[in-house]
Amino acid sequence: MKIIKKFLIGALVVFGVIIFAFLIYFFSVTANVRLRDEKLTSQSLHIELLDDKDKVLSGASAALAVASYEQLPPSLINAFLATEDRKFFSHQGFDVMRMGKALLKNVFSFSFKEGASTISQQLIKNTHLTGEKTFKRKLQELKLTAQLEKRYSKEDILKKYLNTIYFGHNLFGVCEAARFYFDCEVENLSVDQSALLAGLARSPNNYSPFKHPKKSLNRRNAVLKFMLEEGYLSKEEYTRAINAPLPDKPTVTHEENSYCQFVYNEAEKILESKGLEMGGELTIKTYMNRDLQNQLTQQLANSSTNKAGGILDNKTGGFSAYYSDVGNIKRSPASTIKPLAVYAPAFQENLIVPATPILDAQVNFNGYSPKNYDKQYHGYVSARESLVKSLNVPAAKILNSLTVKKAKKYLDLLNLSIDGNEHLAVALGSVGEGYTLQQLLSAYSTFPNQGNYREGVFIESIQRNGKVIYRHLAKEKKVFDEETAYLITDVLQETAKTGTAKKLRRLQLPIAAKTGTAGSEEKNTDAYAFAYSTGYTTGIWLGNADMSSICYTGGTLPCELLANINEYLYKNHNNAAFEDFPIPTGIRRIKLDAYYYKNRHALLLADKNSPSEYCFEELFKKTTIPRNQSTLFSSPVIHAPTIHFKNGQVTICFDDSSPDFYQYQIKKSCDGKVSNVYFGPKTKEFVDHDLSADKSYIYTVIPYYNKLAGTPVNLPAISTKAQKDIPFIPPSITKKPWWEY
Repeated sequence: MKIIKKFLIGALVVFGVIIFAFLIYFFSVTANVRLRDEKLTSQSLHIELLDDKDKVLSGASAALAVASYEQLPPSLINAFLATEDRKFFSHQGFDVMRMGKALLKNVFSFSFKEGASTISQQLIKNTHLTGEKTFKRKLQELKLTAQLEKRYSKEDILKKYLNTIYFGHNLFGVCEAARFYFDCEVENLSVDQSALLAGLARSPNNYSPFKHPKKSLNRRNAVLKFMLEEGYLSKEEYTRAINAPLPDKPTVTHEENSYCQFVYNEAEKILESKGLEMGGELTIKTYMNRDLQNQLTQQLANSSTNKAGGILDNKTGGFSAYYSDVGNIKRSPASTIKPLAVYAPAFQENLIVPATPILDAQVNFNGYSPKNYDKQYHGYVSARESLVKSLNVPAAKILNSLTVKKAKKYLDLLNLSIDGNEHLAVALGSVGEGYTLQQLLSAYSTFPNQGNYREGVFIESIQRNGKVIYRHLAKEKKVFDEETAYLITDVLQETAKTGTAKKLRRLQLPIAAKTGTAGSEEKNTDAYAFAYSTGYTTGIWLGNADMSSICYTGGTLPCELLANINEYLYKNHNNAAFEDFPIPTGIRRIKLDAYYYKNRHALLLADKNSPSEYCFEELFKKTTIPRNQSTLFSSPVIHAPTIHFKNGQVTICFDDSSPDFYQYQIKKSCDGKVSNVYFGPKTKEFVDHDLSADKSYIYTVIPYYNKLAGTPVNLPAISTKAQKDIPFIPPSITKKPWWEY
């Protein structure tokens, strides 16, 4: 018994020490924490946006109207209680049962994922604290919540909460939200409208009916189900409410299409990831350069269509300027997808090189027969030429060899989903829902960043109630090696000089570009132009939100606007951003045989004796340089000519691929005697009439280049005895390459 008694006494002492230590810690971390009444009003809400020079872009953003408790309809109160805090009117600021469950989950998950915050706690967190998920902040929240509950009635707390909560789209308070979403006063909100607003509270960015209508509908209906379970709705009211339509467009404009709105959207996501809402005193530093923003906006004013444009700083990963009058709309990327989904992945996989010859001819892939924009076929073209001219057939052929599955792997790394579409039309921009201009600009910036992808952002840092809670740290993903990125850049530099983006050539700057046009044979619906230098990635989209016809292609006005913007960047902002693209150590410029390339569609290293007019240069990764060298000039070789005997004469016809720059000697052998019957340039056919009856003749053809004899070609023997003529057809020396099938 004495041992048990001593143990109990010891346990009580230890417990007392723990409690005493906790109390000391509690009072120390909460000593200077006081409830400030002025922070509990909408007038305390303040969001300050700063540009890249720390100058204010936008001042206070707060609700101008405040609803009294009597103005709050029962449906709105019940929707929030059913969703956020079912025991609000019975607890003293804390839901002990929920806190206990959350504590257990946090212990077992070694995290602070579960918060179990009541409406009172949320009001304190949003108006007084920084939102850091620490034990210290939680203790401060508990103290302030207790003070709140002592000082104010439940009705006052609920009123203050609903007048300060953030509803997305830079809206604070139910009055502004009711007007923006439904064009009505708060007291006139219906059951379904109240449920939608209550559903927004947890994640305004994810549940906005204007951004994610499906998610918004599901969330609203979930709130209605909670209200039914709590007895706030009858089954008839519930059925009527879930069948009510969502609002399809805002009734009040809140800078929906400005740079600032994109900042607010991004801030919502950042704060949500930290378990916070837009509230309290926020100072958000952006990457906006005011001068570039003004220039971009002025340039886009020249279009009568909807438009979007952006200037992305390749070094910081931040948007120096961005404008859209249609929000973050998703559209088909058209041919701008080709470098991202086809050519760069094919270069990366060493499937092709810029010089790879591809037959641009009619083709059918199980019913899919792509056509070029000009409705013509161009025969053999290089991979370089097909991208410079944005030809559709070669792109589809390359993708067929690469496989859509492999292309999807690279697109996923670029944050460009193709929605499971396993069709070769991906090469032409058929990617399902489509992409935003922001996504495409981020993806294109991978090339000037040596193959490293990082998402373009608008916010550099966020301070909440005086403390920095977020700072942008660019996270990079290696998508392509630097050699692949350079090869694409080199090809797209040519596109900006002679290809679809040739309006940029007047700049005479190191700049790479790609255009794209989406639509049908009847009309164009989207026109793109992208360009990048070492310093910036820029892009323009023109179209109409309702998919109506536009009179532009990517190479017309979008490209002209892009040229103006980059000219302004160079002359007035940062000409150092237009340096030559650095050449990786793994890139080689190789001299190739032009004759074999043109006539036999083969990649051979140029003969050491080759004249300059029969050579051309192209870039290769050092691992993909051709191994075989041409001997066209050091050891002339030709395909065997055809020969036949008819009507008492021998006719020899040269193969079309036999070079015109050779001299040709023809020897005739009969009965051991050899004679020269011809020496001179290539001729269409040689005819020998000097023949005797009942003899056998053997002809030998020898090519010469600069008096250097090549490999003799012995033709089949010809007999002048009466017999049926059997023409000789030389065997094929190569199999049909993959791109001809």
